[in-house]
Amino acid sequence: MKTFSTTCIFALLISFSSFAQLDKGYWLGSVEGSLAVTDSRSYWSLNMSPQLMKLVHKNLAIGLSADFSYFKKNSSYFNGTTTFGPFSEFNLEIGPVARKYFGNSKLKPYVELGTGILIYKWDYKNDETSGLNETRYKYYLNPTLGVSYWLHDRVSINLSTGYNILNFKEVNSSGAKIGVSFKLGK
Repeated sequence: MKTFSTTCIFALLISFSSFAQLDKGYWLGSVEGSLAVTDSRSYWSLNMSPQLMKLVHKNLAIGLSADFSYFKKNSSYFNGTTTFGPFSEFNLEIGPVARKYFGNSKLKPYVELGTGILIYKWDYKNDETSGLNETRYKYYLNPTLGVSYWLHDRVSINLSTGYNILNFKEVNSSGAKIGVSFKLGK
């Protein structure tokens, strides 16, 4: 029994101490996303967040990030009455990003900072007007904290949270995000 216990403990220690080497020269591709639809299909949203980064130093990657989201709702209700008809919203954030990993194990915490421009477009209609739409451009800053669990040398599962700071005035939580990263080539 002691041999079995010792073998199990040794195997756990090896699995937690073996890690993906994040050395200079590799590329990291990362994707996060979500899709939400109600039963009646009166509301749905799509969010995709791809990133492509180059490891410029051990555990330090810089690159480009894009965040696309689309939200559509057939109508909104307030106190039992329709406040406006169909509503849609489109967001595109694009800009540079930097990520710094810490530690030398399969479980690697990281910090990330992204910045760039947000293109925000919304469109809605109600009974009084034929329709209103607007497009706005804002600067954004996205500080993020996360952790990557490297399944093996090339693939990790990521869990992160952070803030989205728009025009250095509005601060919104980005909530919890889950994604996957791939280490590519050298």
